[in-house]
Amino acid sequence: MRVMVGSTENLIDLTARYALDAGYHVVLEGILHVAHYGDML
Repeated sequence: MRVMVGSTENLIDLTARYALDAGYHVVLEGILHVAHYGDML
């Protein structure tokens, strides 16, 4: 399986923003390293 660089970050960001825009509360849970996810968080 080939994974594009940044694809995981983009998917998390897109999914969370979609839910927020739809009026839901969003909690991101897990181990999100600042080096990879800092801008999104």
